[in-house]
Amino acid sequence: MRAAELDDADDPRPVRIPLSVNDPNAGRTLTRSVERILHDGRRCAPVVVELYGNTLPASLIAVLIGNLRRVREVGGVLSVNASSPELRHAIALHGLDRVLGDAVHPGRSAASRSRAKQVAEAAWPVFALFILTLTVATVAILMQLNPGFGNL
Repeated sequence: MRAAELDDADDPRPVRIPLSVNDPNAGRTLTRSVERILHDGRRCAPVVVELYGNTLPASLIAVLIGNLRRVREVGGVLSVNASSPELRHAIALHGLDRVLGDAVHPGRSAASRSRAKQVAEAAWPVFALFILTLTVATVAILMQLNPGFGNL
C-alpha cells in the first residue's frame, strides 16, 4: 500500500510572494496572490512576502496589514522578508515589526526576543527617572544662581 501523498492544501512549505516596492501594482499583486492562496485551500501554508527595493510606500503598508488580517482570520501566518536595511528600518519605523511579530526577524531565538522585551520594558522607567533627576538638578542650580527664583 502506498503512503498518502500530500496535495497542495496539505503542503507545509511556505508560499513566497516576491514584490518590488517600486511597482505601482505591488499592492494589487499581493492581494490577488493572497486571494489565490486562500481560494486554493492552502490556508495552513505560511505566506512569506519578499520585499525588494529601498522605500516602503504607505499604500503598500495598508495592503500588507489588510492581507495579514485576512490570512490570520483563517488561521494562517503571513510574514515579511525585507531584502534591504532601508526596508527593515521602514518596517520598524511604521510599527509593522510589532504587528508582524517574529516575521520580520525570523532568525531571532525566543531567548533573545525575551531579553529584548525585558530591556525595552525597563528602558521607559529609567528614562523617566533620568528626566526627573535632570529637572530637579536644573531647578536646584537655578535657585542657587538666582536667589529670587521661585519666590512669587
